[in-house]
Amino acid sequence: VKIFADQSVAQALALLHAREEFVEKYRKNAMPILCSECPGWVCYAEKTQGQQVLNTLSLTRSPQQVMGVLVKGVVSDSLKISAKDIFHCAIMPCYDKKLEASRQDFVDQSLERKDVECVLTTSELKDLIVKVDGVEGFVSLKGKDLDPDLFNISKDNKILYRPPALGASG
Repeated sequence: VKIFADQSVAQALALLHAREEFVEKYRKNAMPILCSECPGWVCYAEKTQGQQVLNTLSLTRSPQQVMGVLVKGVVSDSLKISAKDIFHCAIMPCYDKKLEASRQDFVDQSLERKDVECVLTTSELKDLIVKVDGVEGFVSLKGKDLDPDLFNISKDNKILYRPPALGASG
């Protein structure tokens, strides 16, 4: 692991985009907008609800996918690493986020790469740590200074901005 990044910045960017989308559609009287970060609900709507519902779905990416774009774009540029050489693994609370990452909508065709290659749920991460290091693995985890450019923190490790809890917010 070369970089471990917080996704609160991606959450904030997704919220800004959702706000812009809402204002644009409101002004065009193109309401309602259905917003969901739940990939399971989106798949359900695609399979059972038809165009009447699908035409109202928000086009805003989830914070998980926004983070993928940031990692493959901004971070790869700043580290002078090709986006093709980055393997982005997201840690998410819900198994359905794996569905989201596997969608063709989130593949950059020009670079032939996914925004997010892998999703581990928090329970899978816990199981992996226990499998590798035993239960003591959690106790022995050492802290590391956080990079203020990748985390939403100041140089003295104070949180600059934390969006309110947003459910799975993935």
